[in-house]
Amino acid sequence: MDDQGGSGHEAAINDFKAMLKTCAYPAICGRDYILVAKLTEWLKSETRPLFGTTQVGRLLRAAYRDRNHVALPVSVGQIDHGHKCSLLVFSILLELGLGNLVHLWHWQGIVDTSLPIPLWSLKERIKKMDFLNFSLADVEQLAEKFNNMQWRFCPANFQLNDGEDYNKERIIPICRKDLINTKGGTAKLWQIVVQEEFVGKELREAVSSSRFKDPKGELGMVSQCTPPRGQLALITGVFIPLHINYWLVYSAINLP
Repeated sequence: MDDQGGSGHEAAINDFKAMLKTCAYPAICGRDYILVAKLTEWLKSETRPLFGTTQVGRLLRAAYRDRNHVALPVSVGQIDHGHKCSLLVFSILLELGLGNLVHLWHWQGIVDTSLPIPLWSLKERIKKMDFLNFSLADVEQLAEKFNNMQWRFCPANFQLNDGEDYNKERIIPICRKDLINTKGGTAKLWQIVVQEEFVGKELREAVSSSRFKDPKGELGMVSQCTPPRGQLALITGVFIPLHINYWLVYSAINLP
């Protein structure tokens, strides 16, 4: 039988929360982040192959369980693929107990590709959600809750020959780090370990010989900044935890 009634809807939400826990991984900064690829794969997986029922479809029915209309305001097809994919947005709202608002987020263009969305923009878009009939205080509170939650679902990504000055909210998905240099000024050079899903294609290829599978099975397949034969393909990082920003500069370099 497909999920029916309150118990089935509750089971769907509980399954989601249990899965989310398995997708959470701690960064070296002390916060945790979500293994997005793993979560997305599960959301798209079929719960009843013969009927084409997916986890996200099951969760949509659970989120809108109090709705009297037979048809949902947003379909699985609208949020599970394409440039308006909203699986992460839906997941954030589910975590906040507000999964039944995903159609309003979708209509305002708050989709996965727009994450992380600036707080000011989030407030402005929530104000335009006429069906909510929220007071200004409600808008502020909802925007703050979504903003605080979204960072777990959009950790930083490493790209070849790129650098970023991250604000304090952005989670840097570094699993492990080891200090390489012990001399010099204030700059420090680290060897870091990052899951492959957070490493861009070009950088992944540049450090391909450093790719390994974690023996404990905790990290999945990852890229590590260790020297390959004959050349050094290295993620160079000046990782300085400041009160306001994390400054992380990384690139792939070749030495003769």
